[in-house]
Amino acid sequence: MKKFFLLPIITLLSLTSCLLFAPQTESPLEALPPTSPPADLTQFQNGLAEEYHPILDELTHASIYVIDYVIADDLYHIDGRQTVTYTNAEDVPLNEVNFRLFPNILGGEMSVENLTVNETAVAPKYSFNNSLLTVPLATPLQPNQSVTIRMDFKITVPQSVDLNYGVQAYYNNVLALAHAYPMIPVYDDEGWNVEIPPQAGDVTYADMSFFIVTVDAPKEVTLVGSGV
Repeated sequence: MKKFFLLPIITLLSLTSCLLFAPQTESPLEALPPTSPPADLTQFQNGLAEEYHPILDELTHASIYVIDYVIADDLYHIDGRQTVTYTNAEDVPLNEVNFRLFPNILGGEMSVENLTVNETAVAPKYSFNNSLLTVPLATPLQPNQSVTIRMDFKITVPQSVDLNYGVQAYYNNVLALAHAYPMIPVYDDEGWNVEIPPQAGDVTYADMSFFIVTVDAPKEVTLVGSGV
């Protein structure tokens, strides 16, 4: 007779495009120094087959997210810190940058604090049942210009799988963290795509981006994620 032991598992899902995945650290979020996005994309080559390395030269407008997670011992409370470099790839100036806070429509809760734009504190606006955070820009972001936006965030993960197939939930000793970061939606000929999506499918609509993710988690859990 075989015996099976179920250990808590954490899955990090829906981090679009190339991801560098760093395992558990020993420092709590408060002790982590601010991390800046890389100056170039060469470190992401390890996540691509060699014949696809030239693709990086075509993605100079892709956003770069640097995200630190600290997962509490109860596994459903998470502190996060995010720095994202966003480049205006459109042909019109942008007066704001939007972020989707998906936990607020998936049965959980996400709050944001310590928001800065290019190291200057700003006050955001909320809408769509607090699932949209709008970051105003002091001066319009011109085409091909970039801006660095930093924020701290907290997540309470639902302990049920009633919404969106449980892609963000802590249930049966598994913590699934799809869409568990403030995500910039697509800007296209219709403007910012910020409406509340149907919850019977994939709720995300975001541009291809790069991610560097650090996770500080209880040592008894198993971390599972895509990327390197």
